[in-house]
Amino acid sequence: MGSVPSSYPNDCDTADCSPSELARYDIDQWKFILDAQLPNSDGSIVKTDTPEGRNYTITVFFDDSKGRQPRRQVIIRSTM
Repeated sequence: MGSVPSSYPNDCDTADCSPSELARYDIDQWKFILDAQLPNSDGSIVKTDTPEGRNYTITVFFDDSKGRQPRRQVIIRSTM
């Protein structure tokens, strides 16, 4: 996981971006929106190549207990 941007990213809206810059831009926008919608949230996306295909694991962390319980997480896994 990385840090959640403090302001909405628009770098690739106003300038040309390389594929790696565009990927970072998309993730930063996703994390910013997560944090705006869910309290104390963050997320991660992990890609793993296997003989069966490409596995993706998307994890969203959030804390809606106002600090009284550990952060919750939702994990989605898919193979393509």
